[in-house]
Amino acid sequence: MKKILVIFCLLFLTAEVHAEVKYIAEINSSTRAPSKTFYIYGGYDFHFAQNSSNSNDYLTVGFGIFLSDNTRMEIAYENMNDKYRASTGDFNAAGSFGFVNFIVDAIIPKEYQFFAENPLVPFVGFGFGIGTVDADLKNDLMYAYNFIGGVSLAMNESLSLQITYKYIKTLDAELETGASFAPSSHNALVALRLNF
Repeated sequence: MKKILVIFCLLFLTAEVHAEVKYIAEINSSTRAPSKTFYIYGGYDFHFAQNSSNSNDYLTVGFGIFLSDNTRMEIAYENMNDKYRASTGDFNAAGSFGFVNFIVDAIIPKEYQFFAENPLVPFVGFGFGIGTVDADLKNDLMYAYNFIGGVSLAMNESLSLQITYKYIKTLDAELETGASFAPSSHNALVALRLNF
């Protein structure tokens, strides 16, 4: 009976040591972006245009590639359809922009993660864009830049929920009236990202 008890205790201690080693290995590893090649995303963009009397929300989509564990480059499609105030009166501006964004994901050790199984990863980035705007402009082509910040929550290995803040600013353009036009906006994007 004593031999059986000793064997049982040894087996129990071995299992405990194995579990402890596994736990230490897990918390010493870092949370990184999924080891994937590219991703697509789509979501709803809450759009708040500055100097606008009427802003419209819209759907947005994008495609990106992972350059490394925590850096990525993406192409994003943005839209706009707002009513702006000007000294000569209000006018509508509708158009679409394509942005090339460069994004860096934070690498956070697992012991500092809020969710062990679903890593919450902050990220920051910036990008440049070009688009066409249907307004009373001398040239419908406009250039813009944006700054990005947000967090992504890994739902599983392939799917992430992404919440992003974007500040978008266009470069000065000239209206037919001679006034300058350089709209900017604050945007809150809630999107799902599918990693491949």
